[in-house]
Amino acid sequence: MMKATNAKQNSVNVLDFVRPTVRERRPYPTFQLDDVEHRMHWNEHPFDLPAELKAEILAKLVDAPWSRYTEFRPYTLEERIARYHGLDADNVVVTASSSILIRQAFATILGPGDQMVYPAPAFLQYRSQSTLLGATPLAVPMRAEDGFSLPVDAVIEAARTQKAKLVVVCAPNNPTGTIFAVADLERIVAECGCLVLIDEAYAHFSYQDLTPLLAEHDNLILARTFSKAFAMAGVRVGYGLTSAALATEIRKLAIAFPINVFTEVAVATVLEHPAYMDAYTKTIVAERQKLAEALDDMPGMRVFPSGTNFLLVQTEYDKKALMNHLRKKHSLLISDMQSYRGLEECIRISIGSPAQNELLIDAIGAYLS
Repeated sequence: MMKATNAKQNSVNVLDFVRPTVRERRPYPTFQLDDVEHRMHWNEHPFDLPAELKAEILAKLVDAPWSRYTEFRPYTLEERIARYHGLDADNVVVTASSSILIRQAFATILGPGDQMVYPAPAFLQYRSQSTLLGATPLAVPMRAEDGFSLPVDAVIEAARTQKAKLVVVCAPNNPTGTIFAVADLERIVAECGCLVLIDEAYAHFSYQDLTPLLAEHDNLILARTFSKAFAMAGVRVGYGLTSAALATEIRKLAIAFPINVFTEVAVATVLEHPAYMDAYTKTIVAERQKLAEALDDMPGMRVFPSGTNFLLVQTEYDKKALMNHLRKKHSLLISDMQSYRGLEECIRISIGSPAQNELLIDAIGAYLS
């Protein structure tokens, strides 16, 4: 056995061999949330899968072979998702979360010196993932005074003048919750002169479906997830819908056997029972309206319209003090939007269960009184 020594022979500075774009990136923060009862900060689903649906999944897992690899490429799951959307399996790319789908698509398209255009504020991963690849992200601002409306002409002009390879839009938008008109999104796809990725993570909560655009536009990629409306954030699975040609290229960056047996069985099963998701979505949308009205009635609070499972709220109060009060007194977490330019005075609140929403309303009301 080799003995450890205080001095390493032929030592080198290992960081000299790490790509600069990786070294410059901050490590992911460590969150310890086990002691927090009410998590209304990460846009998680407030309800778990129904017990009978869980039981069906577990029964199928007992019969599934765990010692064997899943499909090298998840053909069966691609076919099931394709049927759900009325598409062909060749139009579907399955990944272990929509964030990985976005990362995979970015790596397929972007490289050092390339330009990417996106309306902002938007999901922070767009900027971080593009810079990691050496590309330049160009943000086209959306402003609170305009209701965070989509700057269609400005996005198209930026894409064309900068010869962008990719435009990215989150629809409905995270973190603002804004719903964009389908006609505006189609204009961007048709006129930007490059590829367009639309992140539809929250689409179910807006009752907006952009899949019909795929029949007319080969340059479009739609990113979807089972984490939000399907209440499966812990399962970790997402997918992309796009032209067969683009899907083929994006799959080239996938790892072999990308989906585990649990994910495969769970997703296949929930797709056989879409009614639970529809019912949950109706409840969340109704609770979103109630929570928005209650918060908007409070002095010093402005709630922006939302088509998602969260609300963006501008507040005149000390956010840090408010958030500390909610956590310490009520074991309740909400999000600070300090990291987003233009949202420094805002908080984001995930829609919880009816009981959680009532707790939040009472807790904030008491704090402000």
